Amino acid sequence: MNFRPVDTRGPDAELGPSLSDRRHVLAVNGLVRVPLAIEVVPVLFLSSGQPLNVTTGRDDNGDTIFNDRPPGFARNSERTSGFAQVDLALVRRFSIGARSLEARAEIFNLFSRTNFSGFFNWGASGVRPDEQGTLDFQPTQAGPARQFQFSARVRF
Repeated sequence: MNFRPVDTRGPDAELGPSLSDRRHVLAVNGLVRVPLAIEVVPVLFLSSGQPLNVTTGRDDNGDTIFNDRPPGFARNSERTSGFAQVDLALVRRFSIGARSLEARAEIFNLFSRTNFSGFFNWGASGVRPDEQGTLDFQPTQAGPARQFQFSARVRF
């Protein structure tokens, strides 16, 4: 395979995975009834990382576009870290005469795992990398930590 910088005059060399391509995705949810008429609803979501386009931040091929890749890197050839999250809901229904009440407690990101969603890529940001390359693909965003949500619904 011939690796070369991005060239707007040769788009056929730009084949590669799309930025939203995730090779592996697993989503599992279920319902477990435990004593006291409580329903436990676990949700597990796992996925592999998304493609990452490595760029130099320079116009290496002279086409006046500053998104060229270094030698040896194809379009979106690197991958970010994967995503993993476990959510949990507890649901309890009460009957009050002709009415019913549903109480719900939810925990998102139960284990408070850090899931990164953005990575520093100097070409895309318009910023040149520092001399030591310490900014290479450092995360720039993270998903939320553990969160709690409580709700109730009354049916007449």
